[in-house]
Amino acid sequence: METQDLDETVEMFQQGMELGKVWAKKASDGLTVWAEKNPEQVVLAGLAVGFVLGKLLFGGKRREA
Repeated sequence: METQDLDETVEMFQQGMELGKVWAKKASDGLTVWAEKNPEQVVLAGLAVGFVLGKLLFGGKRREA
């Protein structure tokens, strides 16, 4: 790989990291506003996500007695 190609790749990576940080900040701010306005929905969403993750991670075969 040429030095110029490597420099362009590094620059593109850095731009992608910056865009990712901006996106994450916007998402975090939006989630914070939603949580402040609707705390009960945040609790319900957390329970739903926990249930789904529990089923995916620990929901193997049922044990038969």
